[in-house]
Amino acid sequence: MWAPVFLLAFSGLIFFGPVGAIMGGLFGFMLRKSVMMHHASAYRQNYHGNEVFFRAVFIAAGGLAKADGRVNEQEIQQVTQLMNAMNLTAQQRQQAITHFDRGKAADTNIEEILIQLQTAVHPQRIHLFIKILLQVACADGKINSGEENFLLRTCRMLNVSAFTLELLKRQARTQHFFYQQGQYTNGKDYSHHYNYQQHHDNNNLHEAYQLLGISKTASYEEAKRAYRKLMSQHHPDKFVKNKEKQQQAKQKTQVIQTAWNQVQQHLKSKT
Repeated sequence: MWAPVFLLAFSGLIFFGPVGAIMGGLFGFMLRKSVMMHHASAYRQNYHGNEVFFRAVFIAAGGLAKADGRVNEQEIQQVTQLMNAMNLTAQQRQQAITHFDRGKAADTNIEEILIQLQTAVHPQRIHLFIKILLQVACADGKINSGEENFLLRTCRMLNVSAFTLELLKRQARTQHFFYQQGQYTNGKDYSHHYNYQQHHDNNNLHEAYQLLGISKTASYEEAKRAYRKLMSQHHPDKFVKNKEKQQQAKQKTQVIQTAWNQVQQHLKSKT
């Protein structure tokens, strides 16, 4: 870190003599100090962000688990698996449990926690935060109305669009389904696997109709018009000058396409 000081001092000596050497050395010293302060600030910010993220994850998980009135065994198991995946120390696990219990309390201000999270971490970690919450919500195989409302409020606070939430929900449900499949396809219990798959498909179809903005009584042509209208509104080519919006548009059109495929298949099966 001292190299810039010597380099600038030497350059000052060559071009401006002894006075230049002094001035160059002083400038190099100030530059070194500025760089060190920047690194220290970045380290403190990253450490603070990790601390805020850790606290927010477990407080929000507690609030989400309690959103339907009670915390079930599957949700506790999911949070325990999260602790294991994070390789927490005994002290950190106790902190996580304390945060989780705090999240379950009725007087906990979740909004304040989310504001702190949004200002402390990168947007990519916000998506990771939502994914973790969805794993907790899907722990028992379904997302009930209380959990759905909690997730929607959370996403609004964090500026996560409803389309992005739907995309992340589908990923979480698929992940949970394959986890369940691994548990129940060992020759001992296929009925649970079948019932879960049926429930999963029914939920997806209901969501597909909602995404297209049509009722289940809509005809094939009505559904097709709704699909084409949404695809036109959110086509990525409309956002070529804004890469971030273009990426969001690609995600939206993927969700719309998936919804249309499900509705189309359902309508064709009825004819």
